[in-house]
Amino acid sequence: MSDSIKGGFAFQHFIVTDFKINRNPVEQGEDHEIKTEIGASGQLNLSDRTYTLNLDIDILDVNESFEINMQCIGLFSFSENANIDELKPIFFLNAPAIVFPYMRAFIAGVTALSGLEAVNLPVTNLAFLREGLEKNTTYDVSDHSS
Repeated sequence: MSDSIKGGFAFQHFIVTDFKINRNPVEQGEDHEIKTEIGASGQLNLSDRTYTLNLDIDILDVNESFEINMQCIGLFSFSENANIDELKPIFFLNAPAIVFPYMRAFIAGVTALSGLEAVNLPVTNLAFLREGLEKNTTYDVSDHSS
């Protein structure tokens, strides 16, 4: 890693923007069999030196005893001297990997408190999100300082 990005990228906040559980009065699937869909988009603001990652997850129990929909934001900052081209792999690979454990913990905690058996999402390699996240990232290059 070059000196230009060492210490130049920092995770700031995790924010849940929407969370919903729909429950049906049927037994949960055995061994917590669930189907998940994850979507990602981002906003890169060069003037504020911030990256906002939006992650959405839909979880459906195979017996349709519950459905969970969650939307969250991971806020990141980067230093003024950071090279954006060198940071792109971090935006598109590392940022989702940083935010996902927060999502997992939130879902496990809320489901355990809701009367469901805790839904513990498996550790997941999110590299499959990279291409879509790259395409779904907008860039704000305006300079607000002038």
